[in-house]
Amino acid sequence: MFHRQRIASLLKRQEQQRRAQHSLSLVSMSANTTTVSPLSASETFLTIPELVLTVFNFLYTKDLAQACLVCSLWSALAQPILWRHGIRLESHSQIQAFAASIAICGAWVQSLDFNAKSDGEEGIPLSYIDLSNILRHTPQLRRIDVRDRTMDEHPLMALAPCSQLESIAFTQYQDRVLDLGADGNRDIFSAWPQLKHLSILGTDWERPSAAAASLERALVVTKSFHLETINLAFLLSWSPLTVHHLVRTNADHLRHLNLATCHFIPQEFFEEILAGATQLESFGLRECFYTSERLLWIAQTHPRLKRLSLTDGVGFPTDVVNQVARACPLLESLELDSCDDTVIAARQFLAHCPHLRTLILFLLEGPNVMDLFLGEPWVCKGLNEFRVERIEYRPYAFMSTEARDGAIKAMWRQLAAQTHMQSLLLQFTLPESGAKVLYPDGNNANKSQHIKDRIQHDDGLYQLGTLKRLKSLGVIGYSMPVPPTHKADETKGQISSGTAMLSTAAKPLQSFKPLANICEAFCGLHLYPNDKKRQVISYHYCSMLDADRRQCLVYDSNSKDAKLIAVEYIISQKLFESLDENEKKFWHSHKYECESGLLVQIAKAGVPEMVVGTAEIPSLQHLCNTYGKTHQLWPVDDEGNCSSKVPYGPPQILASFTADGQVLPELLEKRDKAMGISTETKRKEREGRVQGNAPVEGADQWFTKGLAWQIYDQGERGVVEARQ
Repeated sequence: MFHRQRIASLLKRQEQQRRAQHSLSLVSMSANTTTVSPLSASETFLTIPELVLTVFNFLYTKDLAQACLVCSLWSALAQPILWRHGIRLESHSQIQAFAASIAICGAWVQSLDFNAKSDGEEGIPLSYIDLSNILRHTPQLRRIDVRDRTMDEHPLMALAPCSQLESIAFTQYQDRVLDLGADGNRDIFSAWPQLKHLSILGTDWERPSAAAASLERALVVTKSFHLETINLAFLLSWSPLTVHHLVRTNADHLRHLNLATCHFIPQEFFEEILAGATQLESFGLRECFYTSERLLWIAQTHPRLKRLSLTDGVGFPTDVVNQVARACPLLESLELDSCDDTVIAARQFLAHCPHLRTLILFLLEGPNVMDLFLGEPWVCKGLNEFRVERIEYRPYAFMSTEARDGAIKAMWRQLAAQTHMQSLLLQFTLPESGAKVLYPDGNNANKSQHIKDRIQHDDGLYQLGTLKRLKSLGVIGYSMPVPPTHKADETKGQISSGTAMLSTAAKPLQSFKPLANICEAFCGLHLYPNDKKRQVISYHYCSMLDADRRQCLVYDSNSKDAKLIAVEYIISQKLFESLDENEKKFWHSHKYECESGLLVQIAKAGVPEMVVGTAEIPSLQHLCNTYGKTHQLWPVDDEGNCSSKVPYGPPQILASFTADGQVLPELLEKRDKAMGISTETKRKEREGRVQGNAPVEGADQWFTKGLAWQIYDQGERGVVEARQ
């Protein structure tokens, strides 16, 4: 009965609209005349407001804008929906145009984004008069973003009149101080009783300032928070207590937590603070060092985790990745960038997370990039968005057309199986110099030097035609390299096609678990104890056996073609003291290296030196009281280089530096220039922060006793003895 009455009411309203001549009309064009005809019976639903609104709720913004131009009825129905969508105002002209029409549309606006980050600029002014005028005419405004915008006063003071806000995002600049009253206890956040989402962006080189201190004070004294989302970025000077308090007081409501370039994340933050956030669904870390060891704990203690973002500086071994993937069965969104091995990490999640909907990878590099698509089909079948910002492969990754085509077809096949895919982006980097670039249209680079070689149309790209729901597709820099011809010289040997092809084909079947455990990278200098002028720059890549033992692969550089020149074993002071006196003579201390700045952490490109200097302190303090035993496998020439073609001779025992004046100045200058650092600056930064115990007796005997123990080749036999 109810439905009959409802239908009768709708039909009656339709008849009234038709009689009042508010119905739509269609314009039909003949050869030379234009006639206007009324809607047909099957089109009358276009005048029923309830049905039109139902359709409008499924339209995109650009379609709603077009609907507003059809007739006054549709315009009246579409405009409230249109203005409720997020409105982004980047340029000054856009802000002025919006402010001019705010009196008409302001009542419907719910979200405003003034973030100017997409313009590549920071600190773009936003007039307080314009903002006040906009806020005065937007009573339904719920979300506002004023990041990277400077105003005449602190952003929070400017937004205080808008009490209905639920989400605030702003940038904390050093010259904008909050007014917390005479006693400094004013609860500024009480102005927004419905605030649920807070995002604070600092500056890259933020130093302690009155502005930062006032904001920290405001966050500590407030009792008005019930936050569901906390986003903190580039707050380098903040006290750990401020962040701990912010997370702890909102733990019962917290669902989304994202931290970027923050140095206030000690181990107890995870164990004590996040333990109370049982509703946590989204967690992100970006350039937050020394937190990977707690990643598995987060995954196991937060079973509702649906979104995970791990980017830049968060490295973790493969076995941890496997356990994290298994501990997150409900994961729907994953973002990875510059992990130890992004390919292996992503593959683990694709194999164990059936509900994965969004996968964003910022960098796939090395000859194994295609391993992500090879092997068993992905367990997740409902990916909506798949994005790889950069796929980088070496020219010799594929040494034959068959190997290349097989890997590429496997990639398209895996992607074509994701029938729910709506957005797909693959951005390939151009091959390295010396490789030939092939374009689908046959227009090859350097035609005069290379034979034309056209990519066949059956490379598998056509398989994407099965993705019926695909709305956005980007395949950038899609090109394949022809294997280069390697010329044998005194430094590089020839790589045969057969050998490289067999290695590439066998790689997916092999295990590289020991290498995946490498978690530390340092650059230092060693010397021969029996020839103190022979010194070498050494790049250490270390893994942990346990709390008392490390083992390091030592290379002559940090480039892709670096030579493995040595192996160093590192033990704790407790373990060194347990050695007998005969064994101690082969070991050296690390106290002077760590305190003087000779030993430095190898950072990724783009990481600020200030960040590296702060992040390396905990590791150096631990290494300061350890002892090393280094076996040099590749001989060092008089200029400090491993220039020979093969590592000839017996292994040599190397020592560490123990006092000023021992390092060759030209070698130290060469190291500093290669690393882009200053050893003297490092020494000053570590004063009072890195301090070790006095070396235990028995170590550094070349320095303490003048005994340079070394391995010598005596024809048919080798000897170990000390020579002056």
